[in-house]
Amino acid sequence: MSTRQWSPSRLRIFFVATLIGLSLITLSHVVRAAPQMIYDDALAAGWADYSWATVNLQATAPVHSGSHSIAVTYGAWQGLYLHHPGQSTIGFTYLRFFAHGGSAGGHRLRSHRGGI
Repeated sequence: MSTRQWSPSRLRIFFVATLIGLSLITLSHVVRAAPQMIYDDALAAGWADYSWATVNLQATAPVHSGSHSIAVTYGAWQGLYLHHPGQSTIGFTYLRFFAHGGSAGGHRLRSHRGGI
């Protein structure tokens, strides 16, 4: 039985081609989650308000769409915290929301995803 000797340059080409092929296979099987509504005039099923600030989940103004919005009055070290036990983030690629910072503007906003 004879063994085939591959030159280092052929091995590199084979290795790169294999990686590209595996990458294309992996990219074609990316899991994409269906859009998840968290709030639409009320918190969606399974979501809870764990905020440590004054929160009104039924504010009538300002409203981006629908008839209600979430109004939050912050003090020092306070925040809005919406929680869903066991909500997986697999397949989600972005978070979209609308915020009205008041007429003065210039407010800083931070979003955090807890757990994996």
